Amino acid sequence: MVQNEYFERDLDLLIERIRDFVDPNTMDGLLRVRDKLVDMGRRLLVKINHSVMEVLVARHLLEKGFIVDVEHNLGNNIVCDVYGERGSVVHIVEVETCLLYTSPSPRD
Repeated sequence: MVQNEYFERDLDLLIERIRDFVDPNTMDGLLRVRDKLVDMGRRLLVKINHSVMEVLVARHLLEKGFIVDVEHNLGNNIVCDVYGERGSVVHIVEVETCLLYTSPSPRD
């Protein structure tokens, strides 16, 4: 199994675990998000840890009645991770999944 196959499998596992806890409208939105991320994962444009967080943020916004997109183009070569719109309200979320390492303080 190559990396992008793991990507799709892992997203499918996440969606399957969420399925019993969300209403059908939320699930429809999550499946759209999943499809877009799988397509981008196949092209090696996104990574699984980042995409999992995007799915979880998307779930929250979908449950609040937002229309959600991931890796949304805002124009001028700016892309946000999660974009949610409900009427005149817009939420833009940037997901950070980096691992920071700091050496112990000399005082420790």
